Amino acid sequence: MQKLWLRDLRCFYCRYFLYYLFLFSLSPPCLGATLTVVLGISNVWAIIISACVSAGYTLVGGLFAVAYTDVVQLIAIFIGLV
Repeated sequence: MQKLWLRDLRCFYCRYFLYYLFLFSLSPPCLGATLTVVLGISNVWAIIISACVSAGYTLVGGLFAVAYTDVVQLIAIFIGLV
């Protein structure tokens, strides 16, 4: 019974890891595309800038900074929907 449970747990974590690997690999290009449209800079520089800014505020502020930006994004989405 314990081997079955362990196998299910490994399967869950593998799917979880692949999902977040896919999600995080798409984040800088999407932010870069937004910067490309807004600022008119090349796509490569926009991806590099957005990745550095995201990594910078995560390293400086930790999980609190990430949670705070999520709250700000939700407020902006709510205002945009209204």
